[in-house]
Amino acid sequence: MITTGTEITLRELGPVYFVVRNSSRHISARWRGGKVVCSVPPHLTRDLAVQALESMTDRLMKSRPLIVYRENQVLEFDGWKAQIVRADAERRHIIAYPSSEMTVIEVPSSFCFDSENACRRISSVLCMAAHALAPKIIIPRARELAETVGRKPVGWKISRGHRTLGTCAHTGIISLSYMLAFLPATLRDFVICHELAHLSEMNHSERFHKLCDSYLGGREQELAAELKRFSWPVLKK
Repeated sequence: MITTGTEITLRELGPVYFVVRNSSRHISARWRGGKVVCSVPPHLTRDLAVQALESMTDRLMKSRPLIVYRENQVLEFDGWKAQIVRADAERRHIIAYPSSEMTVIEVPSSFCFDSENACRRISSVLCMAAHALAPKIIIPRARELAETVGRKPVGWKISRGHRTLGTCAHTGIISLSYMLAFLPATLRDFVICHELAHLSEMNHSERFHKLCDSYLGGREQELAAELKRFSWPVLKK
């Protein structure tokens, strides 16, 4: 028999948490905090609950939040952190206080995390915070790597690209996306070294990859594959 607090793990939905409501006459389910919460009437058997959830799986998977954020969540990145908190006073907008020590993301006191719109709003504010911090987080490391491999770009810029993480202009100026602030150090270095190699080879020829690989200690292919598999903590536009 299902009771409040029962948790069943299903292959596609993951952990499902049950709440028994005496007033319920039907079974309903929704995403809440990254987990499916299922409201059921009293005296429901486990088998019937699983059967009902299996019939709702397609609908639930289509409505699954793209990224799950939650109250008091701390997101740790290389060089900075961010925490999502509720504001003491009611307001309409989400506000960020960028800091390399701890960036605070304040959501309205009545904010509901369980919607695609909520995910997009928090993601957007996290991106704004990352953009504000990017020059201090990314550029010093880029200069350090350039000195290590013996390259001297004309200059560095922080760009707003989401899909294009870096570019190297014929003028010798390298632009790096603020999105690198969300990457672990090894992948951040991969993107930077990729652009440094373009200072010599403005293409993706065999000579380019050989040079890039030398900058990365023989790990170019490994890191390129890792970047493709990387799960971004924000929505890429």
